[in-house]
Amino acid sequence: MRRRLAQAAVIVSGMLLPAAVFGQGTPGTPRTPGAPGGMAVQVMAPDAAFVLRVADHDARRLEAARLAGARGLDARVRAFAARMVMDHTRIGAELMIFARTRSIVVKPDPGVAKLVADTFAGMAGARFDTAYVGLAVRDHEASVALFEEESRVGSDAELKAWAARTLPTLREHLRLARDLQASVTAAPHP
Repeated sequence: MRRRLAQAAVIVSGMLLPAAVFGQGTPGTPRTPGAPGGMAVQVMAPDAAFVLRVADHDARRLEAARLAGARGLDARVRAFAARMVMDHTRIGAELMIFARTRSIVVKPDPGVAKLVADTFAGMAGARFDTAYVGLAVRDHEASVALFEEESRVGSDAELKAWAARTLPTLREHLRLARDLQASVTAAPHP
């Protein structure tokens, strides 16, 4: 089961990166946001990769949270999932503003929903809750590391600042997921 979830996470994490199409111009050539003619800010490839990886993480996280909201047995799991939907919808919307103003096209991957559904196929009740919360912990660990790196070494000042501002929310999600994991796995299973 853990192996299957790990494999799914690896597969999903690489799915959106090739789907990106970068804007015209030389990478790393700064352009002024809001400049005449709708010119966008051009970013270095590592910053663009950050945007794409975050979009991928959020797509997977949102799909899993929606599923947990519908199938979760424990009310705390459903409440956590609802918060993930709310917070990551906001984070995703902010990210899309950065992507649009930097000529980074993020194409939604229609396979994300199926992959998430397949990951949790045949699971119900406490087993589903445990698997979902475990995935949330691993996914948030990866996101915190990704945002920490961007906030330290990103070349786009605005994106770097946004990553730093978003980190406290992601760290809180990770703390909540770990706390929930401890209580869900400790709970007696019927």
